[in-house]
Amino acid sequence: MKQEDEATTRALAAAEKIGDQYLELDTENIDDKRIKELLNEALPVVVQCEQVLGSHHPDTLELYHNIGSMFRDIKDYPHALEWYTKGAEHGHDDAQCSLALLHQLGEGVTKNPAKAIEWYTKAAEKGNETA
Repeated sequence: MKQEDEATTRALAAAEKIGDQYLELDTENIDDKRIKELLNEALPVVVQCEQVLGSHHPDTLELYHNIGSMFRDIKDYPHALEWYTKGAEHGHDDAQCSLALLHQLGEGVTKNPAKAIEWYTKAAEKGNETA
């Protein structure tokens, strides 16, 4: 039991660290190199979180969204789509809203207003104010 608690603590701390580092980035002057470095740090953390916390845990879902956002920042829309979808399908409202935006703008997918509305609606039903 103690080992599980320690593993959970480590996974949560690693996920929080990635989130904090992402939030500290200057969104006005996106540094592709720094984002790629952060992605290299984040991907092993995802595996750790999925194994220890599970793919439905709020911190894992937040990590999916953050990774999707990092990929979108460097205009890697197919990977952004992949990560937003992982979070959105598990009910993460920010991921749902971000996925809707991809469909609205046609980033990584064919522009699809109906699909955008579907995801915005799901996010709004969860209380997402942006949706």
